[in-house]
Amino acid sequence: KVGGSGAEMAATSVSWSEAPAHTPKELEGSFNAKLLMAFDNYDQGHFTEAAALFEAAASLCLRVPKPEGASSAWVARRVKALNNAAASHDKLSNLDEADRLYATARKYLEDAWAGYMFPSFWDSSYSAMLAHIEKKQGMMPRAAVHVGQGVDLNEVFIVGKQMVHDAVGKYKEGDFTGALPLLEEATAIFERYAPEDGVTRATCLNNLAAVHGELGHLDLARETLVKALNVPGIEDEQKIHIRSKLAMLREKQLSSQHAPTAGGTNGNGHGADGATVADGTDQAPA
Repeated sequence: KVGGSGAEMAATSVSWSEAPAHTPKELEGSFNAKLLMAFDNYDQGHFTEAAALFEAAASLCLRVPKPEGASSAWVARRVKALNNAAASHDKLSNLDEADRLYATARKYLEDAWAGYMFPSFWDSSYSAMLAHIEKKQGMMPRAAVHVGQGVDLNEVFIVGKQMVHDAVGKYKEGDFTGALPLLEEATAIFERYAPEDGVTRATCLNNLAAVHGELGHLDLARETLVKALNVPGIEDEQKIHIRSKLAMLREKQLSSQHAPTAGGTNGNGHGADGATVADGTDQAPA
């Protein structure tokens, strides 16, 4: 575990000048402010700060007096903050802490739903939140395992390929934010458990670069493509494809630097045909 508890990080890494919030309305405003800053830090790769802010936001929810504090809206806020705090710790490889936070979110959700006066009114929201937590919890044991400790590598590869498949689906739907963590985790799986499989690793990196491009992370897109190009064991066809994407990215970056307004591209450095997942060389290996 890195960096201490969320409360410690919140106290040492992030300072707040706001007055203490007391009323539910004030607490909601403080919660939203912390959540906004947390997501901003997460998007910039500042996962330690993001984790602290998400956990601080989750703690705020417990200060809302009942019965309002037990409402579905406040329960959903706390669960959302805990889930994202867990995701931040996952990025930091604090896997035990991430697993603990997902478990905390699940128990809080289940306890709140059990005590809700009209549970049928909340069934759809509850089911969606619980399904999300269960999916994340199901991924955590695989992320934490080590070769030589009973790991079924075939199972690990199936999980990684499914992540790529799901990410491609989200990419085609325009859900680039949703595709990003799936590809990051799939890339980490294959780099860790199949370092000799250059074709698969380059495929993951190629797709990851496309998503970074769509999100406007042009420098990250370029770095990821360069990394893919230098993976040992990739095929000549992949090298040609990656070099073409790098050339396109360089052209778009240069044009965007000289253009007074964004135009002619999707704002991502790739243009209309820049979706790496669109051609057969970038699909997940069967």
